[in-house]
Amino acid sequence: MLGLREFSLSLFDMLVARNIRPALFIGFQRYDFISHAWLEIDNIVIADSDNLKKRLTPIISVI
Repeated sequence: MLGLREFSLSLFDMLVARNIRPALFIGFQRYDFISHAWLEIDNIVIADSDNLKKRLTPIISVI
Protein backbone atom coordinates (compact mmCIF):
# COMPACT_ATOMS: atom_id res chain seq x y z
CA MET A 1 0.00 0.00 0.00
CA LEU A 2 1.26 3.47 -0.86
CA GLY A 3 1.97 6.00 1.86
CA LEU A 4 0.37 9.44 1.57
CA ARG A 5 3.45 11.12 0.09
CA GLU A 6 3.87 8.32 -2.44
CA PHE A 7 0.16 8.53 -3.32
CA SER A 8 0.39 12.28 -3.90
CA LEU A 9 3.52 11.91 -6.06
CA SER A 10 1.95 9.10 -8.09
CA LEU A 11 -1.26 11.08 -8.60
CA PHE A 12 0.75 14.17 -9.57
CA ASP A 13 2.66 12.15 -12.19
CA MET A 14 -0.54 10.60 -13.56
CA LEU A 15 -2.32 13.97 -13.84
CA VAL A 16 0.64 15.63 -15.57
CA ALA A 17 0.77 12.73 -18.05
CA ARG A 18 -2.88 13.53 -18.87
CA ASN A 19 -2.12 17.25 -19.41
CA ILE A 20 -3.78 18.30 -16.14
CA ARG A 21 -1.79 20.92 -14.22
CA PRO A 22 -1.90 20.12 -10.48
CA ALA A 23 0.18 21.82 -7.81
CA LEU A 24 2.03 19.52 -5.39
CA PHE A 25 2.61 20.76 -1.85
CA ILE A 26 4.62 19.30 1.01
CA GLY A 27 3.89 20.86 4.36
CA PHE A 28 4.34 20.34 8.07
CA GLN A 29 2.79 21.10 11.42
CA ARG A 30 5.32 22.12 14.06
CA TYR A 31 3.73 20.91 17.29
CA ASP A 32 2.53 17.35 17.36
CA PHE A 33 4.87 17.22 14.38
CA ILE A 34 3.42 15.83 11.18
CA SER A 35 4.36 16.22 7.54
CA HIS A 36 2.12 15.61 4.59
CA ALA A 37 1.92 15.99 0.81
CA TRP A 38 -1.20 17.02 -1.08
CA LEU A 39 -2.34 18.17 -4.51
CA GLU A 40 -4.39 21.15 -5.57
CA ILE A 41 -6.06 22.03 -8.84
CA ASP A 42 -7.18 25.65 -9.18
CA ASN A 43 -6.41 26.18 -5.46
CA ILE A 44 -8.74 23.33 -4.43
CA VAL A 45 -7.30 20.37 -2.51
CA ILE A 46 -8.04 17.11 -4.32
CA ALA A 47 -8.16 13.55 -2.99
CA ASP A 48 -7.48 14.76 0.56
CA SER A 49 -8.82 16.79 3.48
CA ASP A 50 -9.75 20.32 2.43
CA ASN A 51 -8.47 21.90 5.67
CA LEU A 52 -4.81 21.02 5.02
CA LYS A 53 -4.00 24.56 3.91
CA LYS A 54 -5.12 25.87 7.29
CA ARG A 55 -3.38 23.18 9.41
CA LEU A 56 -0.04 22.79 7.63
CA THR A 57 2.67 25.20 6.55
CA PRO A 58 3.81 24.47 2.99
CA ILE A 59 7.59 24.20 2.68
CA ILE A 60 7.85 22.93 -0.92
CA SER A 61 5.57 23.40 -3.89
CA VAL A 62 5.85 22.07 -7.42
CA ILE A 63 3.61 23.80 -9.91
